[in-house]
Amino acid sequence: MTEKPAPARIPLGIGREAVLDRVIVDKNARIGDGVRLVNSARRRSCGTANYYIRGGIIIVPKERRFSGSICTASSELSALS
Repeated sequence: MTEKPAPARIPLGIGREAVLDRVIVDKNARIGDGVRLVNSARRRSCGTANYYIRGGIIIVPKERRFSGSICTASSELSALS
């Protein structure tokens, strides 16, 4: 019998080579390696269950997870886990 490898876990905190521009990260959030959180669309206010933007600043609520894919705070911010 072959065991499946355990799924990759995102460690607590901010990963290597992550880019955060005007971002507030709440406690226990997990941001993977290479993630890019940038409000490139210059939105003043919007949001989802995983993040929101107020006053042009991206806010990551507590215990949210961002995978290692490229993310920007525009219409393509969908690579969240």
